[in-house]
Amino acid sequence: MPCVAARLSRQDLLGEQALAPGCCQPFRVKVTWMDSPQSHGSDFYYTTSAMTGQLRVAFIALCVAALRVCAVELPPGFVAETLATNLNAASTIATVPDGRIFIADQTGRLLVWKDGALLERPALTLHVTDYWERGLIGMTLHPDFPRTPHLFVLYVTDRPFVHHVLSRFTVNGDVVDPSSEQVLFEGDDQATLGGAIPAGHQGGPLRFGADGKLYVGLGEQTAGEPAQRLNTLQGKILRLNPDGSIPEDNPFFTTAKGKYRAIFAYGIRNPFGLAVQPESKRMFFTDVGGSAFEEVNELTSGANYGWPRAEGFSTNATFKQPLHAYSPLVGQSIVGGAFLPRDSAWPEKWRGKFLFGDFMKHWIKALDPDSPTNIMTFARGLNGPIATELAPDGSLLVLNRATIWRDPKKFVAHAGSLVRIRYVGGISRPSDPVRTPFTVALGLPADAAQLPRTITRADWQSSLRNARGVPFWVYARAWQPFAQERIKLYLPPDASVKAELPSGAVVVREFATGDRPIETRLLVIGAPRGYGASYRWMTPERAQLVEDGELETTLPWWFPGVDDGLTWPITNPAYWVPATSDLAVDWRSPREAAEARVRSYLHGNCAVCHQPGGASRGLFDARVTTPLSDAGIINGTVAAGDLGIPGAKIVVPGQPEKSVLYRRIKAKDFFRMPPVQYHNEPSPILPVLEEWIRSL
Repeated sequence: MPCVAARLSRQDLLGEQALAPGCCQPFRVKVTWMDSPQSHGSDFYYTTSAMTGQLRVAFIALCVAALRVCAVELPPGFVAETLATNLNAASTIATVPDGRIFIADQTGRLLVWKDGALLERPALTLHVTDYWERGLIGMTLHPDFPRTPHLFVLYVTDRPFVHHVLSRFTVNGDVVDPSSEQVLFEGDDQATLGGAIPAGHQGGPLRFGADGKLYVGLGEQTAGEPAQRLNTLQGKILRLNPDGSIPEDNPFFTTAKGKYRAIFAYGIRNPFGLAVQPESKRMFFTDVGGSAFEEVNELTSGANYGWPRAEGFSTNATFKQPLHAYSPLVGQSIVGGAFLPRDSAWPEKWRGKFLFGDFMKHWIKALDPDSPTNIMTFARGLNGPIATELAPDGSLLVLNRATIWRDPKKFVAHAGSLVRIRYVGGISRPSDPVRTPFTVALGLPADAAQLPRTITRADWQSSLRNARGVPFWVYARAWQPFAQERIKLYLPPDASVKAELPSGAVVVREFATGDRPIETRLLVIGAPRGYGASYRWMTPERAQLVEDGELETTLPWWFPGVDDGLTWPITNPAYWVPATSDLAVDWRSPREAAEARVRSYLHGNCAVCHQPGGASRGLFDARVTTPLSDAGIINGTVAAGDLGIPGAKIVVPGQPEKSVLYRRIKAKDFFRMPPVQYHNEPSPILPVLEEWIRSL
């Protein structure tokens, strides 16, 4: 985790003159963000107001608090136990009937977990090219394993050119015989297919269907349009015989040519899970979204799932609709997929459900295949889950990657872990490590699971009156078209205020329309757990905790669910509070310069994702603290699609119609940014943005 140092002087804290106790004036603090204790770092200035000099220091924590992912939160009766740690570049797992677990390392190593520990010797080491999302990315065993001792793997090699390879190996005990490799199928030369980041969106899931055929998911390597073509394998799910030959009943067997007859479904962005329901034989896959929706889809022969022309639900009848789609407010990178059998020993509410996870939001949810609008949260507080599998003993295995793709700047080695979740009945034994007790401001619990399900207006107002409140303003706050927002920082009693916010500090955001309260949103800092929570005011006098995200269409308004897997930088737009720089201005004010207004708007509305370490797949930095010349905005490369505009860039000077930033903020479909799914109100920054672009 990067180091944070606050370089504080009396003048930094108090400005040109000391402020009298009780006053409420702006103050400035310099904070240096460093990648390591030895680096020089970058200085940022944050401006706010406070009651005293001591409390002014506390606000720095909005910029520097590092919220660590905590232990797994599960329903009653379930426990989580860690089977393995220090896994490097973990990509996928496969379970063996005798209890062993094969674990794939993206760099080409295949590990074996056996009898409670990882074996020291890898079962197999492959030559792969492992930049970004390439490498050893898929694995499954023959359905009749071990009588048919075959292991199927999908990897990306650079010999003689970069392409996918599907191979079959023979397993001998705990070792895979490298000389037994039989190449079953080879993908296209990726150098010929384009893409903003061609090493991205490689796909990887492998699964045998109930028909005995092998299904292979391939991503579209960020190129988009190849997913719609039947003369390339990118952005497809393939269907093959176990020997690599192509079944004659494949949907495009008579219309496609050569190896492309293996295509079973297309219009797919980046599949990250394949699963078969044991009873119905239905097959689901998860598809990582672009900027609007993550998808759970039912796999159907010959179906076109729409990418890149549609994402999420579409009005185009040509495209197969997802069973379930969720926005970035809920999650930002769907992964895995496993069906719980209907005869499972788990409680009835979970039986027959489809379990899927989100890498960025660290949760697992359950979907009812027969009623896909029925979604329940099963687990929170994971650490970047990337794969899920049911074990032979009925437990759920979750592979935590805990780091991003393989690149030389952001990747963290040996960060992964393997977790087993079991149902033990009764009241679950604690999965959490021992916590250091601490008091939370406003009388709130340190654990989100202990939050009251309802609060009353009288009790809430009493808590606010009796707490240590620090008012502040954020010029660059996010645009809220239907509500007014009040924001305040509360500190626990007798807190030791340093350059970091103390455990138990709470940021409270109150949303209302006129006299009607809408929502109270909380950001709680803790050790080791920090969380965000939302209370929906059902009446002016009573609010209810939002367990999962809820949409009120009459206002309209999105209520975020509880998120107790926050990390720094916070990537959940619902709970992110933009740190205000002295470079920021009130973007709503016509008295400010157009460029300053645009940069401040981007800082408050886009920087949660568009910054180093953020969740965006784009390449520009929206923070106002980043000099424009270094932000990748002017003539910046487009990473998430050019909208079909020749010569498109993030911003093309003088040409808003070719500027993807302008076009996406203006859009009213799934290309809209920031991705707002619950209203079509035009952003008030549009005329200012257009003016600025034309002036460049």
